[in-house]
Amino acid sequence: MKSQLIVNCDIQYTTSCRYSDYILPGTSAAEEADIHPGSNGGPMAYGIISQQAIEPLYECHDIYWICTQLARRLSTEQAFTQGRSREDWLRATIDATRAKVPDLPDYDDWKQRGIFRKDMGPVIALADFRADPVAHALETPSGKIEIYSQRLARMSEKWEYGVFRDKLPGDSLHPLPEFVDTWEGALAARASREYPFQVIGHHYKARTHSTYGNVDWMKEAHRQQAWINILDARNRGIADGDQVFLYNDRGTIRLEAKVTERIMPGVISVPQGAWYAPKSADEVKPPPGANPERPVDTAGSVNSLTSLHPSPLARGNAVHTTIANVVKA
Repeated sequence: MKSQLIVNCDIQYTTSCRYSDYILPGTSAAEEADIHPGSNGGPMAYGIISQQAIEPLYECHDIYWICTQLARRLSTEQAFTQGRSREDWLRATIDATRAKVPDLPDYDDWKQRGIFRKDMGPVIALADFRADPVAHALETPSGKIEIYSQRLARMSEKWEYGVFRDKLPGDSLHPLPEFVDTWEGALAARASREYPFQVIGHHYKARTHSTYGNVDWMKEAHRQQAWINILDARNRGIADGDQVFLYNDRGTIRLEAKVTERIMPGVISVPQGAWYAPKSADEVKPPPGANPERPVDTAGSVNSLTSLHPSPLARGNAVHTTIANVVKA
């Protein structure tokens, strides 16, 4: 079942906006005040209150204003806002947190400081549970660390697959951590002559998902490359830096090859988050074997290759469950 209506709220004309029925112009961080909780792997916790630097440009509005206007038209404004402005909610959020963290500054004080830091000390995972498993039971059915998941076992008895899409291998839940052969997985790639590579999409240092994917100097410094093993590249006449086509029945992408020993044979990895840039067959001729009805994405967006079939538990985008072929462009 496909979406009947797509609404997007953003500050730029992103790839998602191109396919939206409605685009709501949101505000940037400079055009609104907000709270930014911070966390990292060290003992120093921090949070920032940013102040509005400029008035919203053009027809832009912050998301709270937009949602309030929608709620008004749905006759639910009072239930949504509870009579509070955006700043009222920011203050209420901090007041509620201060009940648990008394040394946290109030909104006005924090606003003057800008940033608040607190040394939380080293973190020991499950320290309370380890000290007293009864008094500090975990949020599992048994209250303990579970290798066999009772919750997953019960879910596996009730969950149904194949309601909106055909049930495929791997559409199942297992209470134990175990290998499950799945659709378009490693074994499927190994057995396929048409699409013999397992494709995965990794996070990239040049982007936060797709954010910054349109910044020219970032794209120049960190090129979009398909990682391919030396042996696979040699068998296909592909050298490091060559342009390659990566394709399956869902789509085709063209990007630079990164030939390396740092990826397994039979696996190709494409950084996720590139901004889709399709070219018609008249502009870029697809390779033999590719779907001629699908445009060639010259940005190297891995989502051109991924399936709409959801993952079995989270029902999310299975970005590592894709098989494809690769040829030199």
